[in-house]
Amino acid sequence: MAIDRNTGPPSARPSALITPILALKQGSCFSCWKSASQLKRCTACKRVSYCSQECQKKDWNSSHKKTCKFLVASNKTRTPTSPIGRNWEVFFNEKISEIQTFKAQTPDFDKNLERLILYEVFCSHCYRRQSQLDRTTQLKNCDACQIATFCSDCPQKHSLDECQTFHELAEDEKWTLEHNKRQREANKPTLTMVCTQSPRDTYLPLSAAGGWYEYYTRISDKDLRSLQVTADLRPGSNEPIELAAAGYLRYGTRATTIPLTILAALERLFPNLGTRTSINLHLLGANPWELERLMTFEEILHLLPSLKKLHLTLIGLDIPEESVSEDVVMLGCCPSCSSRDRTRSVFLFRGPYHDFVNTKHYDRPDLAVAFHTGFSQEASEDWMPTIYHIANAQHPTLFTTYNKEEMREETTIFSQIGAKFVQEGEINQWKSACPILEPMGSVENNVYYSNQYCYIISPRNA
Repeated sequence: MAIDRNTGPPSARPSALITPILALKQGSCFSCWKSASQLKRCTACKRVSYCSQECQKKDWNSSHKKTCKFLVASNKTRTPTSPIGRNWEVFFNEKISEIQTFKAQTPDFDKNLERLILYEVFCSHCYRRQSQLDRTTQLKNCDACQIATFCSDCPQKHSLDECQTFHELAEDEKWTLEHNKRQREANKPTLTMVCTQSPRDTYLPLSAAGGWYEYYTRISDKDLRSLQVTADLRPGSNEPIELAAAGYLRYGTRATTIPLTILAALERLFPNLGTRTSINLHLLGANPWELERLMTFEEILHLLPSLKKLHLTLIGLDIPEESVSEDVVMLGCCPSCSSRDRTRSVFLFRGPYHDFVNTKHYDRPDLAVAFHTGFSQEASEDWMPTIYHIANAQHPTLFTTYNKEEMREETTIFSQIGAKFVQEGEINQWKSACPILEPMGSVENNVYYSNQYCYIISPRNA
């Protein structure tokens, strides 16, 4: 229930967009999102912290005044408690109950308020929140990662692996916020694509790259020889140029995971991919997340020299109604692609895929793609007509999931209805390199990645 399927990096307008993890975990100011050596909690709700009175006042006037009273009321239902017998399951059940109560009692319950509740800080050892501690006991953030917290009654440390992952998450978030701020000041889009600059003249299979670093340096056209950037796209030193380069490359994987995940599937399905002149893709369950990243699909043109025509059809209930028309829309291409008469086009359909296949607009795709549907956990009944269609379709379909649990649930459903697989569920080599914290999963402090797992349903009678 806690995976946000529109998850992305926090943007540069704090008042209008998703609050960063660091601010929710009281590792940075809840108002300006900046890190500070000394932060002070709201004395009433104890759920948010600020770097100054100015920031506290600004947030109070803009939004916290509305939510603080509900948080205080919730805190009053908690009494100081002993750490004995508390574990993740107890904490999890308390949190689920609290969210249900909030949704029932709060008319304007929104995504940011839900995240504020989900990401409430707690002791990583005894699972108590600040409101469950006595007045003399305080929660303190880990000095290294600024995400894990501990009460003064418990050890002030957690596992090195978890701390390192949290540190990477925090550094990615800080870099993204600073990048988006610079882009906004320069009047440029905050969603920056890190793709191949010039189309390749010869086809080099994506499978020839062992990971993101080799994609950037061997398949794409990024020259990193003068920089110390590790294989997992971390800076080799604290030099500003290397910090910037590594952050930029990691940031790029958030969007470029889309075309590369598709390309890897196409390579598995079509031995002649390097000579194909046209590709027709359907994106199932599409939403604004895919719409904002349409430009990344030009990477498919750039990596397949013979490709002349790339057509995309986005089908989903969450496609904005104002974006839908009866016409195919031609998308712009870079000058190099345009000079070679290469085209990209898109058609948008608002509705479920099993309805779309019965319209005049349906044209059997080379590949259908479903990113992060979560159909085994969310709106499963609504998805089942489409799932049955996919199991019996005459085309292959690629699915991705955020974690292994979802992948296993989904492939089990397909197996039970007789679907066959071109590719069983497995880790996706082209998942995003940036971890995302799952606040309330079956496993404590689990992290996931965009397109972390994938599988491919076989065409019927293939």
